[in-house]
Amino acid sequence: MNTSIPFAIDLAHSTKTAYGFADSAFFPLDTLAKLPGTNEKNPFLDAIKDNRLALHNFGFCVELHGQAQPTPGAILTVKADDDTWVFVDSQLVVDLGGQHSAEQRSFALDRLPLPLPPVVSIDLFHCERHVNESILSISANFPIHPVGTLKTPSRISSMRPAPHGTPGLSLRHRANALAIEAAPGRVWSLELRGLDGRLQRSIAGTGAALVPWTNSGISVALLRSGTETIRGRFVSAR
Repeated sequence: MNTSIPFAIDLAHSTKTAYGFADSAFFPLDTLAKLPGTNEKNPFLDAIKDNRLALHNFGFCVELHGQAQPTPGAILTVKADDDTWVFVDSQLVVDLGGQHSAEQRSFALDRLPLPLPPVVSIDLFHCERHVNESILSISANFPIHPVGTLKTPSRISSMRPAPHGTPGLSLRHRANALAIEAAPGRVWSLELRGLDGRLQRSIAGTGAALVPWTNSGISVALLRSGTETIRGRFVSAR
């Protein structure tokens, strides 16, 4: 069953510099009796019992998108069980993939390898895919705003350049393609893989090229030429 339901999460402002959301029973679809826009009953409503024998809807994924103006010392903390990834300005900062009990990660934004613009995108992806509990908490010492409320917004689809290798070889994201810059006659190979390591696409060529790229979600690109490898993570919104 694949359907999309818009909703918002408010980060409570507990102190002057503390913002957060915490839910040890995070079940946003528990009250959804019918599928959105239809009279069809939600087949997963209150379908599975948790460790306290309470019925819940465990089958859901969440995308959260926001913007922020990072300041020195800005720290983001996420705690969750099962798949959870967080990107800041399209750079992966938290990777909690897989089925697991609740784990917590914190990340200082000034540790990112590329300099941040005045306004960055913050994107969280989370899937609940195993009983018997569902936990999600997000905290930051800086405000996170809804998308579009800050000037010069960063977008999840406007990728920052991947780190450069030696002059004459680079990998960048452009609209619906990956741009490979290489000296004329230079041989290269490109692999696109998912976060699970599965190969999505493989291509080889020489010199500069544009490789069409329409994958939805997260992909890892590996550009190899001789003894050099350029690695980049790219995100595309659906």
